[in-house]
Amino acid sequence: MDFAAILLAGGQNKRMNRYPKWDLMMGQETMLQRSIRYLSKYSQEIFIVSGGEYRFPSFDHARIPIHVVYDSTPYLGPLNGIRTGLKESDHHYHFVVAADMPFFSMEFACYMVELAETRQVDLVIPKWKGQLQPLYGIYAKNVLDSIEKVLVEGKNSLVKWIFEQENKMIIAEQIVARFNRNERIFFNMNHPEDYQQALVWIKEEDCEKRDVKRN
Repeated sequence: MDFAAILLAGGQNKRMNRYPKWDLMMGQETMLQRSIRYLSKYSQEIFIVSGGEYRFPSFDHARIPIHVVYDSTPYLGPLNGIRTGLKESDHHYHFVVAADMPFFSMEFACYMVELAETRQVDLVIPKWKGQLQPLYGIYAKNVLDSIEKVLVEGKNSLVKWIFEQENKMIIAEQIVARFNRNERIFFNMNHPEDYQQALVWIKEEDCEKRDVKRN
């Protein structure tokens, strides 16, 4: 399965007291390390899209190519971040995910890529609890021109742009539920209390893994 990952690590982290969420410790690793560990098992390349003054470490010895791309026009929202990632990639399909979502499922990501390839669509976006989840979707390189057009016009609403696209697929909630059994895959850490909740769940996951090994 040939696809790249675009990890959106922009924003000013205002609700997290301006601390970079991808630097938060999630057990024995940072949020960034956790995301890379998941993504590198299936994607061909990873593009970390960021902006502002934060500088990421080098990933020269990673298992797959990891590129850090600094947006020349930061803080314009996720649509602009997706545009930046797509411009740097030579792949056709991309799994786009936010850097503050610690429980995303690569099983679901691969399922969405397979849908995109089979149906020959440019976008595959899941819907959950009545809301689109655009920061957990599949984006084809084909949509780059459309994104650039609306950004030049001063429009940066990602959801509105998605609704305007014709060659897309929205995954119904009953299908999403098959992969979101614990209802955590779209959980993101916006506030300090969200981070604390994530730590509780990670501890529970570790305990479950240890129980499985014993049995």
